[in-house]
Amino acid sequence: GFIEVGDGAGWRADLEEEGYAIKVFVKYEGGKVKFLLPEPSVPAEINERVVRRIASELYEHVHGVEMPPEKLKVEAATYSFCYYCLKPVRELLFRCRRCGGRYCSQHRLPERHKCPGISYVKAAFEGGEKREPEAKREMVVKRHGGG
Repeated sequence: GFIEVGDGAGWRADLEEEGYAIKVFVKYEGGKVKFLLPEPSVPAEINERVVRRIASELYEHVHGVEMPPEKLKVEAATYSFCYYCLKPVRELLFRCRRCGGRYCSQHRLPERHKCPGISYVKAAFEGGEKREPEAKREMVVKRHGGG
């Protein structure tokens, strides 16, 4: 399913089509629904098939009828946009080491793009802090227990 990104900037889903992992970003802009596909390794015909399928499902869900073919215009894949705010990026994109997403300079830090990797790091850090005193106690018991 799709999850919201960028505080309402759009939605994102990770799909699979013919063995390809495809990231799909959807945003509503200027009265149009835009699908952003950032992976250049996925063949254009597979990207187009995925976009047509999702667009048809959305259109039918909203309007209750099948989408007329002239309603959809598929353009080339878009690579240079921030995965959080979905805005085009003309300068350098920053890749997050934790989640692998590409972000603009404003959202490059994990806490700025609500990186899911932060919760894992925090949990591991907090878990390590909680386990440390127990580990010290075990060592003390073992050392003094045998003597």
